[in-house]
Amino acid sequence: MISPALPSQFCLQDLAAITGRVCELRVNRYQAEADREARTWFDRFVVSINSSLSCMKATLSFPSIGLYDDRKKSKFLNYGKFDLFAALSFPDADLKHLVTCLIFFFWAFSTDDLSDEGDLQSRPDDVQAGHEVSVRVVNEPGAPRPEYPYAAMFYDLLQRFRETSTPGAYKRFIRAWEEWSGSQVTQSRNRSQDRIPSVDEFILMRRATIGGAMVEAIVEYSLDLDLPDEDLCSFN
Repeated sequence: MISPALPSQFCLQDLAAITGRVCELRVNRYQAEADREARTWFDRFVVSINSSLSCMKATLSFPSIGLYDDRKKSKFLNYGKFDLFAALSFPDADLKHLVTCLIFFFWAFSTDDLSDEGDLQSRPDDVQAGHEVSVRVVNEPGAPRPEYPYAAMFYDLLQRFRETSTPGAYKRFIRAWEEWSGSQVTQSRNRSQDRIPSVDEFILMRRATIGGAMVEAIVEYSLDLDLPDEDLCSFN
């Protein structure tokens, strides 16, 4: 049996140019200002990570989990181009909303990296422990800021969210986060056991681990929409 020859490369067409004929590409005018403010916020976690490790060891089973050292932090921020990502994704957001959207990107991508390809990708008990700390952040908004840096980032994000969002947007974001965070535990447990889920199970889990519903809630937040609390429509 002769196998068909596969091309050595495949080049996609310029999708932005195609969609640009009907969808104007706009950039938020607050991009640079929001980036400076969000980076200042993010730097606090990197600088304070060594001092928080001892507290983390006492409460969780994370022996050496931090955010990023200076080299990795620079690569994460500069290669990620999150400021441009946010400016293109949320062109109509005001400065305060755009900063929150950018903080969401910093928290979401760094947290997802930790359990997706990072130190916790096959340590489900540790992923579960981090999930439980973040659950307390959701359920006890008046409690002190946690020491665990990823949960501390989440604490700050939710604080900003509550101050500037509508009740419906906040409710939908929390519901989406619960689905996403729980799926991270399931994914890590599957990996630790070298378990390959069925196609149907994987599709359902992947819909949650990709975090699409959280992004939909952030889009709603960025536009400061005041939708009814009832689910009169579905993004899915």
